[in-house]
Amino acid sequence: MSSLVLTGGVLLLSPTAYPWYFTWAIPFLCFYPSGAWLLMSVTSVLGYTPAISYGAGEPLKNSLLMLSLEYGPVYVWLAYYCWAARKGETISGSAGG
Repeated sequence: MSSLVLTGGVLLLSPTAYPWYFTWAIPFLCFYPSGAWLLMSVTSVLGYTPAISYGAGEPLKNSLLMLSLEYGPVYVWLAYYCWAARKGETISGSAGG
């Protein structure tokens, strides 16, 4: 479990996180199911939108909308998970986080 927390912390706090970096957490999901990490592996695809728009002739820049759609739900889910764990509620591994 500490490997998942360490990998996740590095990924979520890193100033440079390429979308394929988030696939590093997928092997941990076999042993520690987490809906938030599964969601992150899916929404990380939105990180490729600057490259796609650049290929279409637009300037290469990140969109605040795409970044918030990529990271926002995951941070909210993880914050809820931490809040519920601190409050002492029972959280199932596959549904909670």
